[in-house]
Amino acid sequence: MTNPIFVFRANEYYLLAAPKFLRFDVDEWLSVSYHGNGQLYVTILLRHRIKEFSSRYYNLLPGYPQRVNIKITRKDMGLDDKNTVKPRFVDLVVKSRLGKSNGEDTKQMLISYNTGYLFIQTDKPIYSPGFDRPTKAFIRVMPIHEDFRLPVGKNVTVEIIDPRGVVMSKKYSQIANDTKFIRDEMILDSLAAKGIWTVKARFGDELETESNALFEVKEYVIPTFEVIITNVSRRYISANYESLSINVKSTYVYGKPVKGTCSLRLKLKDAEGNEEKFMPYVKPKLLDDNGQVEITIDIRNNVIPGLNNIDTDGKRLVLDATVQETTTGNTQTVRDQSVFFSNNPYVLKFFRSSSSFQPGFPYELRIDAFHLAGDPAANIRLNLAVNSPGYVTITTDDNGRAFYRLNTDPTTTQLHFKIRPDDSMKSIPHTVNKYNGKRYLQLEITDTENLKLEARIQSDNYDGVVILTSSRGILFNSTFLSRGAVKVHDLSPLQRHLTPSGRSIAYFIHQDGEVVADQVKYDVQRTCFNRELTVSLSDQIVQPGKNIDLTVTGSVNSKVGLGVIDKAVLLVSNRSNLLERSQMFDKMEAHDRGCTSGGGLDAASVFRDAGMVVMTNANLFMESNTNLNCPASTNQRRKRSTDVDLDCCTEGEKYATNIGDITKCVPEVLKMYRENKNLSGDCLNEFLECCQDLFPAGRSSGADKITLDFGEATKDLGKLFIRSRFEESWLFEEHNIG
Repeated sequence: MTNPIFVFRANEYYLLAAPKFLRFDVDEWLSVSYHGNGQLYVTILLRHRIKEFSSRYYNLLPGYPQRVNIKITRKDMGLDDKNTVKPRFVDLVVKSRLGKSNGEDTKQMLISYNTGYLFIQTDKPIYSPGFDRPTKAFIRVMPIHEDFRLPVGKNVTVEIIDPRGVVMSKKYSQIANDTKFIRDEMILDSLAAKGIWTVKARFGDELETESNALFEVKEYVIPTFEVIITNVSRRYISANYESLSINVKSTYVYGKPVKGTCSLRLKLKDAEGNEEKFMPYVKPKLLDDNGQVEITIDIRNNVIPGLNNIDTDGKRLVLDATVQETTTGNTQTVRDQSVFFSNNPYVLKFFRSSSSFQPGFPYELRIDAFHLAGDPAANIRLNLAVNSPGYVTITTDDNGRAFYRLNTDPTTTQLHFKIRPDDSMKSIPHTVNKYNGKRYLQLEITDTENLKLEARIQSDNYDGVVILTSSRGILFNSTFLSRGAVKVHDLSPLQRHLTPSGRSIAYFIHQDGEVVADQVKYDVQRTCFNRELTVSLSDQIVQPGKNIDLTVTGSVNSKVGLGVIDKAVLLVSNRSNLLERSQMFDKMEAHDRGCTSGGGLDAASVFRDAGMVVMTNANLFMESNTNLNCPASTNQRRKRSTDVDLDCCTEGEKYATNIGDITKCVPEVLKMYRENKNLSGDCLNEFLECCQDLFPAGRSSGADKITLDFGEATKDLGKLFIRSRFEESWLFEEHNIG
């Protein structure tokens, strides 16, 4: 007897959703659902030439979507020591009585050989070449599978490359059950080339996964104190402002305030990196008892007149603050380049907003505001208008984020936003188009803390909604919600899988064959659920020469890598060269295959923007994917100051379209620097940013971008006191938690 819930179904459909490309030697997960009366027998398999493999058989019932596991292996592709030509495509095949071609549907799938993660850590980010005794750089590599398991049996190659591009060391390792870390080291004697060195790790055999870490070799001395600019009163200068104040603080590395004076030198820097000293430095002022001083610059009377009618729009005001210690005469300089000359001092981005809206449903515009220097613009007022001349005012939070929620009219086809930040002369436009379909489905995370997903449906004659949930490109859940205008799905049981972000796609199939879909991406707490480490010290303050106990607590049978760096080392090095927790999560985020934070103009673009392809006999057709990366978006490209910037950006985007890994951008920039010293540092960093922006992870988090130092923004260390026989890093060891 037929189930009465589905009697109204005049037609029957299946829909298979798969990742837009398949990773080599990885268990990939797909979802297949049946919408009709009765049941559907399907066979899902992969085919290379005439060979069929990874075959799966299912008896599908309405309301019970199935997750499907498939895998491409070396043997399946016919790869061995003699045949090393890697196929770029494989066919995904669905066999059923609903198949369009003799009971068979086929989709050509792109293969990615970028599988797993390789995290590289050095014991410190900078080394001085050894003269009296050789210096050693210690390196550890952590190989991890897509599902965070140890990739046992995989081969890893570690290379250490000097600034000239010469491979100075190469080490081969095979990962065993007890190989949690791969160790390497490099002796840096007096002949070691000075500059930026690269540690490159890559998986062997067919895999193309590689990772890079940088360290610097140069002669340096450890400073005894540091200087920081704690506050700049304004991040931009226009003709209306009379003064600019900066606050400088100087402390010894052990925390006590420095006694001395602070002077300030001003320079003008253009987009190509050229600097001009246009006024004398500000005379030294005494630091107070807390090692602090405030310096006020008369912009109207001392800065503007000295520019000699130079076009300053878009240029930086460079502030070099130098502290001189009274007792020794030692100096330390810090640079701030965050102040711009501009009448439009903010950049607004909308990457967290849905790319479409459903008429008659609420729409939330999410804005990320940045200063021209790239850091978040906190607590600024935004005057916003939508489809009318009237304005409302919203304010960014401490992270530079703001949102505006509106209820859309059922007849609206476009949302035309105009946003004008306070102190800006121009409004920034942003247009959102409606979803093209007869019916609508909207997804929204209504409770970010407890991960509650709400689906709102405007339709009749459908059996229910299928919701797919993924993270890092892995499909973890496929569930079915019965018919209803509003359905709530609890994602909290999946939270341990959804890190550092989650993505949910929902769809239903109307009885006339229309596929209606929506998708949403959401941030999840960046944590290793049930696998967190805690570190505690027996004392928070310890005298030199005394011992201190360090206790690390974590999961039984875990292996932990330790490392201690003298804080003073970070004063003469680029901190971005350190492996930090946030960088590891960023690399995981890069494995998300989606391209937007939500929405899509139709069902096909919803799945495509979510990083998926679809096979179905319903009214939805998607072309096979031929690119591992996302297409460039004009909305996501920030404004460039010059044609040189735009050219450098364009070249960065071109390079990104030919690679499959965001981590390859930095090595390419270093290669360009070695081969063409005439390229400016700003151009090289522009290339780097645009290369990284073409990857989803490069533009989704709003995190600060790294900037490579090519000698255009150096620190004047002066004559610093050199501490003798004081280790700069130690305890670079691995231990088991038992």
